[in-house]
Amino acid sequence: MVAKTIAMFRWVHRCGGIGRGLEWFDHEISRLREVEMGIEQHSVAFLVHSGLQGVDFGQTATLGRQELRVAPQEMRRAFESAGRQAQEAQIARLTASDQKWVDPLLMDLGAEVVQALDISDYEGAALTWDLNTEIPQKFESRFSTVLEAGLLEHVFNFPVAIRNCMRMVETGGHLLLITPTNGESGHGFYQFSPELFFRTLSPRYGYQVQEMLFRETGSRRGAWYHVQDPAEVGARAQFRTRHASYLFVIARRVGPVPPFEPPPLQSDYVQAWTGDHRVQGSPVSRGRRLARRFVPSQGRAAWRHARYRRRPAASWYHRNLYAQLPSHFRRLRSLAELQH
Repeated sequence: MVAKTIAMFRWVHRCGGIGRGLEWFDHEISRLREVEMGIEQHSVAFLVHSGLQGVDFGQTATLGRQELRVAPQEMRRAFESAGRQAQEAQIARLTASDQKWVDPLLMDLGAEVVQALDISDYEGAALTWDLNTEIPQKFESRFSTVLEAGLLEHVFNFPVAIRNCMRMVETGGHLLLITPTNGESGHGFYQFSPELFFRTLSPRYGYQVQEMLFRETGSRRGAWYHVQDPAEVGARAQFRTRHASYLFVIARRVGPVPPFEPPPLQSDYVQAWTGDHRVQGSPVSRGRRLARRFVPSQGRAAWRHARYRRRPAASWYHRNLYAQLPSHFRRLRSLAELQH
């Protein structure tokens, strides 16, 4: 017992204190989870929440065959986070050892048909297509919901791939995205910013973003945030996180999906070019010009560090989200806050 206690104190000392030790533990958990791709606890909560927000899962397509990697206790917490109670029999059925795929969960949420589309059928996908190329007419407007949960970042030709996803949804249906936004460089070709999806999933291209959510999935102390459109806030949605973070998007198809011509443009540049100075790369651009002229570089660096932070109340030993403008990210107690 004494030897174990001494070893524990040595470990804490090497980590630089208790806070650093817990941070290291979070990092190791995150690293292990990155190996396991599929639908995890927070993705389940998002799917349940989407159903409560009116998403019709009747005819659902998943991009890639999605595994369900959730323990019984995590499944229970996921349903509770979305504001819905799961029956014990349902939890046992969805998390049974012989239950591998997400299809039964989607059927519990109202799906009559669940089909997976992938580049090959090696995992049993019912539909095969390379999303780097335009989808054929037979996939056009075929599904009430298309679930993209970790495939887009692996497709090189992103503009074609995202438009394919958009075209597969019927008018009035929904495109659900669960995609990396920070902390997973090297996992795929890309990580995606909120601005990208607000601009591509816009009425000009036949879509409307109903909700965009943000969460650190690699941290035990992560929280849900509602993301505001940078064009409405008047500045870029710049942020940093300590752990892998994902965007969760509910977008509704409202019309035809034309080609990206003209292509989407970043909102702050559009506002600057059109002479609307409410939106700039920085919300205090005049102050920045004065600071560059009169304040030493060390002072400017200290000021940037002081501004570039936000302390979520649920974290006492590290800051999960460093947001340049807190108005971009509204912290939620649970997803139930957003239900109509």
